[in-house]
Amino acid sequence: MDIERTLLGHVIGFPYYINSKSQDNNNADNEHIKDELEPSSIYRPLYEISNKYLENGYSVLYAAESLPNERDKAKVVEHISNVNNNNDDQVEYVRNDISRGLLSVINADVIYKDNASGKDIADFFISNVYEMHRKLQEKTKGTMICNMPDPYLSRGKYDVFMAFEEEIEKRLPENVGLLCWYKRRWLDDLSLAHAINVLANHRYTIHADGKYKQGNTNKIIDIISKGIDNNLGEGASVLLFETMKSAYKLNQNSIVHLPTSFEETLKKLLGKEDASLVIHSILAEILKQEGFTYT
Repeated sequence: MDIERTLLGHVIGFPYYINSKSQDNNNADNEHIKDELEPSSIYRPLYEISNKYLENGYSVLYAAESLPNERDKAKVVEHISNVNNNNDDQVEYVRNDISRGLLSVINADVIYKDNASGKDIADFFISNVYEMHRKLQEKTKGTMICNMPDPYLSRGKYDVFMAFEEEIEKRLPENVGLLCWYKRRWLDDLSLAHAINVLANHRYTIHADGKYKQGNTNKIIDIISKGIDNNLGEGASVLLFETMKSAYKLNQNSIVHLPTSFEETLKKLLGKEDASLVIHSILAEILKQEGFTYT
C-alpha cells in the first residue's frame, strides 16, 4: 500500500473485509469471522500506515486496539516495526525511530470513562500528543493518531463519541492528524443521522490504495442520493429533496448539517418501514464509496 505521508487533519477509515471465496461480500459476518480467525487482520492497514509515518519522520500515537497488558502492546510495536519486512534497511530505520520514542502505544480501553464528554476525549488525545512533543522536542515533523470508537460505541455511547468527533475537528492542531478506524459493525449500528455526522466531521476518507479522498457537502449529498435511488428508483432522490425543501424548509446543506431533521423527515414522508429500507441503502452506499477494503 503506497500511503500518502502528509498530515491531512481528521480522517476516517471504514475497513471492509472482502472474502474472495464468498459470493456474499455484503455480509457483515465476513468481517466478524475474519477478525476471529486473524485478530490482527483488520489492524494491518493501521500498522502499515503507522510504519510509513514513522519512516518519514512523524511520531505516531497508536490507540486503536484493546491492549490490556504490556505483552499485547509489545506485539503491536513488533507488528508496526515489521509490517513492511521486505526491506531490512527500512525495518531498521523504523525500529530506530521507535527506540527514540516516536511511537506511543496506548490501550484504547483507558480512553473510556463513564461520565466523559466529547470534550474530555478530545482533551485526552491532545494532552497525550503535547506530552509526546514535549519529550521529543524537535525530533518529529508532527503526529499521526490512530484511534477507534469501540470503547464508546460498544457501550452504546454514540452521542458522546459523535460529540468528540465534532470537538476534535475544531481543535486538532495543525501538525497533528487523526485517523478514526470504524469497523463495519459500527457503521451498520449507526443511525442515519450519526452516519452523516461522521462523514461531515471528517475532512478525508482513506482507501485501500493508501490514497485520501476529500469530503464535502456535495459528496455526502451524492452518496445519499445514490442510496435513495438504489432503493426507490432513478430520480427519486430529486423528488424527495424538492419535497423536503418546499414542505419542510430542508435544503441540501441542512440535510448534511441537520441530519437528525433529515432522518425524521424521511420517516414522515415514507413511513418508518420504507424509510428503514432507504436508510439501509444509504448506509450501504457509504460503505461502497468510502470503504477501505481488505482481504
